[in-house]
Amino acid sequence: MIASEFRAVAAVVLVALFGVACASPVGVRPKKARDVQRYLTRSALTDSHASDYTQNELRRFDLIQTYEDQPVTALSILHGAARAENFPSGSLFALAELSFLRAERTKLRSGYAAAMIYAWAMLFPEDGRPPLDALDPRTRIAADLYNRALTSAFHRTAGGLIAFKGQDDVAIDLPFGEIRLAVRPDALQMDGNEFYDLRPVTELQVTGIRNRYRNPGIGSPIAARVRPLPGHVPVVPLGPGDLVPLTAVVVIDKPIAGLMGGQLTGSFEVFASLDSRSFETRDGRRIALEGEPTAALAASLADSLFWKTEMQIFLGNAIGVRKASALYGTRPYKMGRIPI
Repeated sequence: MIASEFRAVAAVVLVALFGVACASPVGVRPKKARDVQRYLTRSALTDSHASDYTQNELRRFDLIQTYEDQPVTALSILHGAARAENFPSGSLFALAELSFLRAERTKLRSGYAAAMIYAWAMLFPEDGRPPLDALDPRTRIAADLYNRALTSAFHRTAGGLIAFKGQDDVAIDLPFGEIRLAVRPDALQMDGNEFYDLRPVTELQVTGIRNRYRNPGIGSPIAARVRPLPGHVPVVPLGPGDLVPLTAVVVIDKPIAGLMGGQLTGSFEVFASLDSRSFETRDGRRIALEGEPTAALAASLADSLFWKTEMQIFLGNAIGVRKASALYGTRPYKMGRIPI
């Protein structure tokens, strides 16, 4: 009797163990579509983790755990593997995203510069390889990685302004080499005026203006004050607190060849966002410029003396305030244009 009961219990245990052993390690469960979409579209721009595209690239070279434990080593191995394959788009995207994540943690200028270079190389390779499909999310993410990395790579003053001085060139050390950027002494001069007090505007939250307009493209949107160069008398002056929207771009020459050899060159360019929606590279490629005119306008209005003096000027003669009327521009005047 006891033996038969033992056999019965043993059979039940075996069945239970067999059921556990055969349970599928793969499963699905219902979840809100918005939550699934949020997971599928996460990237280094919006999350502390890389996108699935980059995670897949790390798994391809068995680097998931290495990146967690030794990110510098993982990036070096991934760079070498990508170099052996002539830097395919998928690897360049992963390197750009992982370099940006690493730079966000360390705040090292070299990390941001590396992310910027990888992203540019993916978007604008010189070897004629076909670009990613226009609907591939990595294209837009790579453009934003470039823009954010460029903005973060600027030296800042204690007040958050961009510490920029025109000079012949700038050398930046990279994890895999060096990049030298040509900077014209007159890079911040335009139409007889000089730009100064540069500040990034993508880091500003705008309030009080209903619509925020952005021109999607490449570059770091910034706002700058304007003053006339010595000897130049503007036809229409700008207000003392006005900020003009600009877009800064680092154009990298032959990025794939530079990544292969470790020595890269490029140039620093500045464009007036209200006048230029795109620019042309030396190889004839036309590229759209990122622009943030609303943020620059909001920054101008926030610092304007108008709000402090509006009641005085409105009351005018009643309180003895005398202020002559004047015409001011919102951007530097260009010869041949009629102010309206």
